Amino acid sequence: MRLPVVDVRGLLAVVPQMLGLLDEVEALIARTELTRQAAADQIERIDRTRREADAVIARIEALVGEAEPVVGTVQGLAPDVHEILSAVTGLTDALSHVPGLGRLKD
Repeated sequence: MRLPVVDVRGLLAVVPQMLGLLDEVEALIARTELTRQAAADQIERIDRTRREADAVIARIEALVGEAEPVVGTVQGLAPDVHEILSAVTGLTDALSHVPGLGRLKD
């Protein structure tokens, strides 16, 4: 069996084209690497933001847990506060009718 005869001139003519294609491939690889790095940076920023958001949510949940007993206590005091306000209003009204104490209302 005989090997086919290769036209060396034809092969040499293709070499500049192959070198040009290799340059283009290297440029594409470099751009792809830049894009990959930018994507990795974005993913890291997103992860950091998610961690920060999780920390904020945990802190809010802790604050709500701390506030619930206070809110319950304040709700229990509401009727007493209304009674005190009513008494102060009545006292202020009574004192305004005492001669010389009318200015207290202002």
